[in-house]
Amino acid sequence: MGTEETPGAVPSREDPSPVDSSEPSPPRVPETRSEGVKLIGGLVVVCGGLVVLMVIAVVAIWVVRDNESEVVALATAAFSVIGTVVGAYFGLKIGSDGTQAAVAGIVRRAGEVR
Repeated sequence: MGTEETPGAVPSREDPSPVDSSEPSPPRVPETRSEGVKLIGGLVVVCGGLVVLMVIAVVAIWVVRDNESEVVALATAAFSVIGTVVGAYFGLKIGSDGTQAAVAGIVRRAGEVR
């Protein structure tokens, strides 16, 4: 006699959308030249800042090399800042990429519904 649906029941979906999937989405290709420059530019600025920080830390450590406690303090401070900057950059990058993938999945599913 066919399948009967319970009123108010959620119909099963055959193909889960990328938003529902636990698989990581592939990186999104920049759509415009300015997006590509912004993508690479952010990484270049972070790397440049880290190089400058490392140079400052190495020079400071070389200046106070006779006092071990000051060397340890400078090294700890430098690597704390480096870890924080790198963690923040990649955390924001991953969050931004995830948001873009989710929005693209929602737009794709909305187009299928129409």
